[in-house]
Amino acid sequence: MTGTRDEDLADGALPSIGGEPAGRPAIPREVELKYLVRDLEALRTWLARDWGGALDGVESGNDKTVEVEDRYVDTAYGALDQAGFGARLRREDSGPVVINVKSASHDRRGGEADDPDDSKALSQRVEVEGPANDRLDPDSWPASAARELINEIRDGARLRTLFTINQRREKKTLALDDGPVEVALDRVALFRGARPLASFSVLEEETPRCSGADLNRLASLIEATGYVTPEPRSKEEIARHY
Repeated sequence: MTGTRDEDLADGALPSIGGEPAGRPAIPREVELKYLVRDLEALRTWLARDWGGALDGVESGNDKTVEVEDRYVDTAYGALDQAGFGARLRREDSGPVVINVKSASHDRRGGEADDPDDSKALSQRVEVEGPANDRLDPDSWPASAARELINEIRDGARLRTLFTINQRREKKTLALDDGPVEVALDRVALFRGARPLASFSVLEEETPRCSGADLNRLASLIEATGYVTPEPRSKEEIARHY
């Protein structure tokens, strides 16, 4: 999934656990649809045919398949979880390690009541990210808003790995009216240490813009297939049930 890098935070804006101070620039957020996949092969075929022909003529690009490793981390007493955040160390293929920090996934747009036209799969979250390394010591990572937020919450406590999610991610970008939408089909394997816990597939559609118009259009198309089930929870929230 694509995050909002810390350099995009105007004037170093940080999502404080005490709320957003008045006058501070807008906190970066992701807006996305998330589904558990019921029929992987049928869904893949449908997506390859321009969403059953409904997106015929829509430009797409950046088709790519990557291997992704996500290590979800927290303190021994769950400081991040208690503050309403989750954190992961992500590596795609043999690339650099990135730390992502996200808020709980059930926030609705603008903090307002649910729009009855919104899909149940639609959610919005605060998301910041920054460079990191394989170590579980944030003080060894380069400075970033994500590192600052983690250090604020953990208050000196050590981080530990909760579980690991390995993903084979097939992704592309759709050029829609409101801007690009990133589509990712993930085959997920969940581990705690070396012990496999579960496997499942997830479809995500994400936009960096805080508008759900195009996402609701895509939601109507994908939900009509019967190949998916709306799942607004993050992968971390799903994994915590195993």
